[in-house]
Amino acid sequence: MPDHPQEQTNADSPTTSIPDDDFMPDNTSLEATPPEDPMTREKKVKARKGDRRAYRRAYRRAYRRAYRRAYRRAKSKAKKEAAIQRTTTESITNRLANLDKTPPYPVCHFFYGTLAVPSLLQRIIDLPVEPGLHKAKVIGYTIAKWGDFPALIDSHPYQEIRGYAYIVQSEEEALILANYATKAYEASRCWIYFPDGKRPAGIGGMTLIYARDAIALLAAILYESLEPADS
Repeated sequence: MPDHPQEQTNADSPTTSIPDDDFMPDNTSLEATPPEDPMTREKKVKARKGDRRAYRRAYRRAYRRAYRRAYRRAKSKAKKEAAIQRTTTESITNRLANLDKTPPYPVCHFFYGTLAVPSLLQRIIDLPVEPGLHKAKVIGYTIAKWGDFPALIDSHPYQEIRGYAYIVQSEEEALILANYATKAYEASRCWIYFPDGKRPAGIGGMTLIYARDAIALLAAILYESLEPADS
């Protein structure tokens, strides 16, 4: 009998072999994507960088083209506006040059308010008959209230005030009208327009404008417009 029966038993028993399949990775491991080739990854990065550079170049080209088109349009528009402004300025300068000259009498006057009433004007100037008044307008003024009397003050350049034009025959008549208007008004040169088409479109003349604080009158107009109506 052997000294070590257990060892004998193990020696006599057949050797159990473990199949190699137990040491193989499972199917999931076999189907997994192999690690990416570093060279392939580098190519992809370069391709993405190239796409970004191409996009930036295309964007810059499109931006420059759009900027040039906008610049050319703005420059053309500015030239046209400058030409219009130059023409307008020359026209206004010529008109003002004519207005700066002392107008010889008779002089066309623009009247509004009570002076536009023929019977009252006849009494003020002491005329034998009622004077002939012609429909006219001035541009760049507005009418405000000085107490119960209308007052002509400067306004935005497109606002029209309609009234009547009268030909003052002498300087004496002009002084009488100035005295009647009191020191609250002063004679001012203006451009008088005739809308009827039977006379010149516009001539240089005179009118009476408010000589004191016009801002106060404008503030009063604004206050009245904001004041709630009586219920």
